[in-house]
Amino acid sequence: MQKRNYDRRIKITPDGKRTVVSFVLLVFFLIIMYLVQPSLMKPSRLITITNGQLCLLLGGIGQTLVLLAGGIDLSIGGVICLSNSIAALYMPDSIPGMILMSLLIAALGVGIGMFNGVIITRFHVQPFVVTFTVNYVLLGIALKLLPIDGGEPPARYVSGLLHNFGIFSLSMILVILILAGWVFMRRTRFVRNIYAVGCNAKASALNGIDVSKVKIMTFALSGGLAALAGLWRTAQLASGSPDAGDALTMPSITISVIGGTSMAGGMGGVVGTVVGAYILRLIQDLLTFLGAKSFWSTVFQGVFLVMTVGVCSVIDMKKGGKKNG
Repeated sequence: MQKRNYDRRIKITPDGKRTVVSFVLLVFFLIIMYLVQPSLMKPSRLITITNGQLCLLLGGIGQTLVLLAGGIDLSIGGVICLSNSIAALYMPDSIPGMILMSLLIAALGVGIGMFNGVIITRFHVQPFVVTFTVNYVLLGIALKLLPIDGGEPPARYVSGLLHNFGIFSLSMILVILILAGWVFMRRTRFVRNIYAVGCNAKASALNGIDVSKVKIMTFALSGGLAALAGLWRTAQLASGSPDAGDALTMPSITISVIGGTSMAGGMGGVVGTVVGAYILRLIQDLLTFLGAKSFWSTVFQGVFLVMTVGVCSVIDMKKGGKKNG
């Protein structure tokens, strides 16, 4: 009975008010975009945005899972670069070969994530140090395989992933499946264990949860999703690049936090991350339309991120105050 009731004693906040904040922000920026440039609000624009953001979104979902468990993964960019380079160079021009190569690349990403998790849990090394180091190793390997942009993935691979089904693109269908999958998965014991470990790892261990296993699994999932992001990036670029995902690690954290996921662990969710990916793209499009320099986009994103964290912190403090009262 003690193991079954752990979730009653450990504070678990699946999505909550933090996700509501992200939805409010999304509506706000949609309204601003409509007022500033209505032509950018056409339904067809959603396909373009989703195609462009899916790579970041896949990496962000993996990052979210790691953050929920109280860790952080800075190797996401390296995994994307390596998987993109391998796919661009070695993807065969046959459907069975494409499927097999994609599975092998995804397995490689899972293996890298598991390596991160094992080093972190078995040797008690900080996730920041391990994943930061692994990221540079992966970037070096990617650069060795593909010193400059190049490679040519099969045309069928590119057209297949970027194919549209009427008003829907494959990327939009994948986003819908991700949201539906999360609604189901967050009710499973595994995901509840992720929240529990992120909230209080020691209490989780005392209540029978294998904390090390949970953390290793989250890093493995993060690595696998980053590899899938690299595969998508290959189709998106129709080529390979040794730095294709180097700049996506920090944005993966950004969309997670904008979506309501706490960097302290145990609060947030994938739904908010999906919303955060669209918010980030709306911000970039809005600043581009207004003629802002590229560095102002980075500055505004940083300021906006701090503001979002501040709002979520206020919500958490009020919630804690009410419970204590």
